[in-house]
Amino acid sequence: YAVLAYSGVTNSGKSTLCGSLGLAPLSSVGGGISLICGGVQNVDNTAANLAKGDLSTAYTDAAGRTGGSLIPGGGDIGGLTLYPGLYTDGGDLSISSADLTLDAKGDSNAVFIFQVAGILNATSGRKVLLTNGTTTANVFWQVAGYCSLGTTVSFAGTIMAYTSVTLNTGAVLNGRALAENGNVTLLANTITDPTP
Repeated sequence: YAVLAYSGVTNSGKSTLCGSLGLAPLSSVGGGISLICGGVQNVDNTAANLAKGDLSTAYTDAAGRTGGSLIPGGGDIGGLTLYPGLYTDGGDLSISSADLTLDAKGDSNAVFIFQVAGILNATSGRKVLLTNGTTTANVFWQVAGYCSLGTTVSFAGTIMAYTSVTLNTGAVLNGRALAENGNVTLLANTITDPTP
């Protein structure tokens, strides 16, 4: 799923999902969302409920991992280059002062997991850059609060938010926007599921 939510999927403008859209148990999906790349819409059905169960399992797995490195940068990881591994942040996390680079050191199987205890926020125009073999499918953001991507942000990875995910105008996500207990809000965005 490119987008999966609990309470609703809202949209303003034209948004495009390369991948599927799922919603359960509620059924409010806004208009203007185009599904391409073979994507389908599953709303309050068996497929959507199974996907929500899988999301809960994945979220719990990511949140329960231990032994990670404390995320450097004092809450702002903009301007850093980070390497594969488990990263833990005890509060809110932002990408605001500059772009973030994820470097797999030539290993296309390398995994990045970020545990965020609060809010994840990427401010307007910021980018997550994948280098040296980093693949979008192997980047995971486990967010205990909500996630907000600012206008024209270019973000990468699977966002698993306990509450909600908001993409502001023109934000692009190469990954997935998954909201376990809240909604996903779109504002003329493009989301590409790395494994549609």
